[in-house]
Amino acid sequence: MYDAGDHVKFGFPMAFTATVLSWTILEYGDQMKAVNQLEPAQDSLKWITD
Repeated sequence: MYDAGDHVKFGFPMAFTATVLSWTILEYGDQMKAVNQLEPAQDSLKWITD
């Protein structure tokens, strides 16, 4: 059971963030690597999915 609607308040926005971040890495990974932002983005996505 979810207390105080936490699933909606926190779960859905985090799922949206993970989805957008993963699509961004897939689409723009080469450009992100060129400016040394690919690894931090992957670390952020790993934190979300852990």
